[in-house]
Parts: sequence; structure tokens; C-alpha cells
Amino acid sequence: MAYIPYSYSPLENDGEKIFLINLPSGGVSLCGILSETGGRKCKKLTNMDVLEDRICTRKGQKKISNAYFEGQVYSITKQPFFSNVIVHSGTKLYAFSLEDNSLRIINSEMPDKTSVFCEFLSKLYIYCDYRIFVLDENFALGEEYPESTLMFDNLVPSTAFGAAALSAPLNMIAPKITAAYGDVIPTSDTKGYQYMLPRLADITRPVKVEADSKELDESLFTVTEKELTIHFAAGTTSSSSVRVTFYAKDPETIGFEDTLYGCKVCTAFGGNSSGGTRIFFTGNKDKKGYYYRSRVLDPLYVGSDEYEIFGDGCENVTSAIRMYGSLIVFTEKSVYRMTCNLTSGDVYYAVKELSCEAGCDCPGTVQLIDNRVVFANSKKGVFIVDSADDSGEHNIKPISGNILSGDGFGLLDNDINLIRNACSIDFGRRYMLLAGDRAYIWDYNKASFAEYNNYSKAQERLCWYIYDGVYGDMLYEESGRLISLCRETGDFYEFCDEGNVSQTEFCIRSHDENFGSDFSQKLVTEIEITAAAEEAKDVKLVLYADGERYYERNLLFADGKETLHKILLPSKKLYRFSYELCGKGNISLKAARLGIITISD
Repeated sequence: MAYIPYSYSPLENDGEKIFLINLPSGGVSLCGILSETGGRKCKKLTNMDVLEDRICTRKGQKKISNAYFEGQVYSITKQPFFSNVIVHSGTKLYAFSLEDNSLRIINSEMPDKTSVFCEFLSKLYIYCDYRIFVLDENFALGEEYPESTLMFDNLVPSTAFGAAALSAPLNMIAPKITAAYGDVIPTSDTKGYQYMLPRLADITRPVKVEADSKELDESLFTVTEKELTIHFAAGTTSSSSVRVTFYAKDPETIGFEDTLYGCKVCTAFGGNSSGGTRIFFTGNKDKKGYYYRSRVLDPLYVGSDEYEIFGDGCENVTSAIRMYGSLIVFTEKSVYRMTCNLTSGDVYYAVKELSCEAGCDCPGTVQLIDNRVVFANSKKGVFIVDSADDSGEHNIKPISGNILSGDGFGLLDNDINLIRNACSIDFGRRYMLLAGDRAYIWDYNKASFAEYNNYSKAQERLCWYIYDGVYGDMLYEESGRLISLCRETGDFYEFCDEGNVSQTEFCIRSHDENFGSDFSQKLVTEIEITAAAEEAKDVKLVLYADGERYYERNLLFADGKETLHKILLPSKKLYRFSYELCGKGNISLKAARLGIITISD
């Protein structure tokens, strides 16, 4: 995390000067000021938060519920849906209220199959194994039955064969088809008129029958997997035109080889609506690069001709997010920008590759931060989409140089699978990335990304700090509260003052500071530490001269009281100086300062 000194005049050849370390009072934040020279940064800040006028031990986590989800968890909403976390696990659909910490079961008869969620027009659409469920703001769940395509026309009732009509593109979102029978005398028996179906029917789902353009009541017909029988009581005749609409039992038999089921990414985009006018499906590992789009304002119809491919079709799409009027789409190796364009009443989607060097294989890390998209790569760290325009400049910039590695706490020091399964949130103008039990926080309110024509230096100025011992693998915000979920156990936690962090070790380690001159030796004569502590009895202070430890001492603090420690130091000539404060418990560091003498040549 970057900082600059609060106040000191340029060092002279002799005389004692006062140097204030990390003093955030007087409108100067601990790590939010951008230095012209850059480079001054805290080497390590663990389990501490940067507040307005001091740095404090981070908030703990308090368990607020043990939800427990039965069966395999297939889908969880990444954003609260009307203040609830919606979970599809096994055969149940759950709603966990972030307002009162209650868990309820919305439905117990969900398909025990992979699903994907998409919020669209204030409703939550759940696409699951060729079935579509819709959850409204009152948490009433209903199943939707999309329209079908006339696939067979002029069928002969006594045979399962007939001409393919395909009056419209096949609706890839549901294997539902319509078959029409011509003016042919059907076979009849005591039950009624019989019609052979052109494909096996899924009789567990609704079947619609029309005769002479009138829909028949279910009591007037019987359907099996292979056959439709219209009862004599229906009043049909040998000249009646009959149409039957049903779901195919085996979807692949009607052209669903390119099914969008299996897509892991589902998002709304398009048009002038901030919420999007179409739903886009992508991320099917068996159809790399493919994306499908619904009709305008119709989440129940995706034509078989409504698809395109990102790039060369060799990379799996991992995530997508809106940025300004564009959709930023990530593969494991590349970043694309999609725009929706209207020309003479027609709509087309233009795709531009922004980067082929830094893709996203950590889909849970994608967030819109300060109107720019931030994402992580498990091998390269965290990046920002600084621009999505058509200029020839580099659009993707690294921003995590301060926390990539070091002392085993760096982001890339984690197991690669933990990074790939990381989650993130934008909370209180902070970007939090949670990988395993470590959280990496970029306080962009203190220091936002600004390139200044040197993005290597730009990322050094950013304010990053680390938590460890964090519970959860999903993050949510509700009414100013930060809440985490551990999917494996179903436990929800809230970050709060009542949370237990008393056994969590904190550490503040400064960067080596030359006090303005690399070529003059100095003496650090004294150090003052002002802090208040609660349950923090011993805090170890360690001082380093040119990288070597030369002094350490335990500092005692009275509970809840602000204490000033003023320590006279042994004489030690040095060029660069750094300090470290470590301990357990709750501490609030107000200020630190040094007495420095520059040694004359």
C-alpha cells in the first residue's frame, strides 16, 4: 500500500529533523496520496483496515446462520435478489434473507440438474435442464412454457414420418415442437381418432392439442410417448385439422446438438436499457467461444440462428459484465468488448478483442469498480480494463504489483485452484478479492488507478492490504453490511465489531525509506508510537537498518486507552530504515514519528 510522509522538509547535511510515518491526520490519508516519485509503500499490512484518521485491526466475522443446503449446490445468485440469496441445491430452491438471516424453501421439486440464473426485468430466470422457472419479487415461483416451432407439417396420422416444416428457427431454449396433420381420414377405434407422433413425447410436461384452430381441454384427448388420441367427444371429424405441441423426450433428436444448456455464463445486455434487452448465454466448455442471444425482451426464445463465436472458438468464455454501453467478455486468455449497434432498423453486435495477453480464469473476481472492470488471472494477478475504446493503446493494465508475492501472503503464493475459485465484491469503495481464507483489499477510495503514462509505477501507488483467516467463498452487501457465505457448510458470516479476531495476528511492515537521499547516512534517534488497544497487551516493534534487524521491543498498551510510547534508540548508522509492528488482538494506530539526524559528509 502506497503512502507519502505527512510533513518533513528536505534533509540537510546536519541537524535533527522530524519525520512522521504514516500519519493520516490533518486530511492526509495513510495510503491515499499519490506521490510524484512513487515507490514509498508499506511492504505488508495484514489484518488491518485503513480508516479516516488511523489504522485499526480489521473487523471480525460473526456467524449469523447455518443455512445448510441439501444436495449438490448448482447455482447461487452473485448479487442479492430483493435482499435474498437464492440457491438451487439438489431438488430444492432456497431463499436466504440478508435482512433477518432466515432461510426458507421456495420449492422442493426442482430438477436435480445443473442450472444457471439470470436476473432480467426484475425477475430471476432459472434455466435448468430444458426447463425454465421464473421467480418474482414476491418470491412466487412459476414454470414458463415457451412457444414452439412448427417443425412438421401435413403429417399422415398413421405414421411417425412426415415432412419437416421448420416454419421458424428452432427455439434452442426448450425442445418444444408443433406437428400438424393434414386433411386425411385418421384411423379410429372405440377410443377416438389416433395420431402417431413424429418424436417421442415427454408426457410429464404439458401437451397442447388444437383441432380446427381451437384448443382442446385435457379431458378430450389422451397422449402417450408415441401416440395422441382425440376422443370422439371432442367433436372432430375426418376433415378436421389437428396440431399437437409437446416437449421431445430426447432433445437431441430434434437438433439440440448445439444446446445452450451447459452454458455457465448468463447475462442481460443490448439496447438502451440499463438492464439489457436480451439474455446472452455462453461459457459452454463443449462449445468454446459460442454465445447465444434471446429475442428482444423475450427470455423464453433463443432461435437456433441467433449465435456467434468469440475469437477463433478455441477458448472457453468464463465471464461477462457490462461496462458503459459495452459488454466486456472474458475467456481464459483474452478480453473482448461487444457493442450493440442499430443501423436502418437492424441490430448487429460488433466484437473487438481488447487483449490477447491477459484473460480471466477466475470468473468470480470480475467486478465493475469505479466504472471500470477489474478481474484476476491466476498466474498474473489483478488487472483493470482501463479503456474499452478503439485506440491503439494497451487497454488492460496490471494493478496488483504490491500484493502479488511476499512472505507467503501474496496473491500468487496461494494454491492456483484457490485463486481460480476466488470471489469478489465492491464494498464501501473497496475491491475485495477472497481466495481461500485470505482477502486482498484494494482501497480505491484512497488511491484510484491513474496511469500517468507509466502503469508499472501507477500500480505501486495503489492501496492494498490483506486479511487472513477469513471464512467464506461468496460475498454480499446488504444495507451497508458485508456478508460472506461458505457454500460447503452453508454458514453465513457478517463482518462486524462483534466478530472474533482476537486470535488473528496483525502486522504492519513499512517499506525501506531513505528519507529523501540514497547517498547520505542517517541516525534514527528516537521513535514515537501512539495507539489505543483492546485485548492487545503485547505489540512487538522491530526496527531494520538497510534490511537487517537491529532493534526490537514489546510495547504494552492499556485496554481502551490511547498510549504514547517514546523510545530512545541505540546509535545506528544507516542509509535506509524500516519498521514492523506485529501482535494479536484489537489495536488502533494513531501515529508514528521518527527523530532523524543526517550525518555530514
